[in-house]
Amino acid sequence: MATDTTGARQVVVTRRRRLSTAFVCAVLCAAMAACGSSASSPKEEDSQTSTAAPTVAPMLPSRPPAVISTPAPPPPPVKPVQITDASKLVQGFKKLPGRDQQLTIAWAPVGHPEQVQQLGTTDTIDAWSTIKVPLALAAIQQRGGDLPKAVANDIEMSVRISDNDAARRLWEGLENFGMKAELVNEVLGDTGDKRTRAARNSAGVRVPFGLTAWRVGDAAKFAATLPCVPYGAQIMRDMRFIDHSQSWGIGAVARGTNKRGLNVDDVAFKGGWGPSTSGYLMRQVGVLILPGGGGVGVALLVQPHGGNHEAGAKILSQAASWLRDSLGATDAGKCA
Repeated sequence: MATDTTGARQVVVTRRRRLSTAFVCAVLCAAMAACGSSASSPKEEDSQTSTAAPTVAPMLPSRPPAVISTPAPPPPPVKPVQITDASKLVQGFKKLPGRDQQLTIAWAPVGHPEQVQQLGTTDTIDAWSTIKVPLALAAIQQRGGDLPKAVANDIEMSVRISDNDAARRLWEGLENFGMKAELVNEVLGDTGDKRTRAARNSAGVRVPFGLTAWRVGDAAKFAATLPCVPYGAQIMRDMRFIDHSQSWGIGAVARGTNKRGLNVDDVAFKGGWGPSTSGYLMRQVGVLILPGGGGVGVALLVQPHGGNHEAGAKILSQAASWLRDSLGATDAGKCA
């Protein structure tokens, strides 16, 4: 008996089609699920689909966000006093009278003795009466500024008119406080002059204090520090009232402002003079004072031909005026 296979074939075909359709649908669903999973973040997926109870994470100490620090820039360097270099003044110095008479000039800003500069050289450096300034300062300091009237008068006389007897009494009066020379040496050391020592002869015996060897540069250091030490201003008051007959050199410097802005309001100074190996020596130590305080410490020396005092005074006056005109406002300093 013949078997009708048409219906069976149709069933088989129909089943195959259904299986194919189901397979395709399954593949499409799987693909769609995969696309949805890749489009959502894990946190969003958890918060939207999870039905489990939320888990509370343990509290941990918070950590501050990392900060990238930038090193602070270094502080700007402290600018020193901008002084005029002596090498720039050489040509002008060469034109001064007295260059063939051992004219020597030294200066330093007040409060900055280490910045001393010098033009010229000399073979004799006896202090003569310029040493009366540190001597008077020692007399004041050893008494703490409390001066008997007689001592105050001797200081005034020894500084203002260069009275030798008054200076000798000051010198002898230091005996009550210890070794006279050592006290003067201490005063010099306190003003930055570590080399100068009270005079001795070749045998080591003390000689008159006016013969103390005081280098011109060291004298300028002393002058630059004088306004800054205890009782220095007290000595400078007398140095502002030098007798007219001795007001040459620094005393002849004109007050006012020069072309470079250096404003000299006043001067305080002391001169000294006497015999030297070259015949005769004249010198000064002093301060060019600014209106607001401070200024420039100065020391001068010349050995005039023939021991002519008047000629030497003129040379030092021209030298002091030239220096005043050559310096600028930044050449002056103040006490710290």
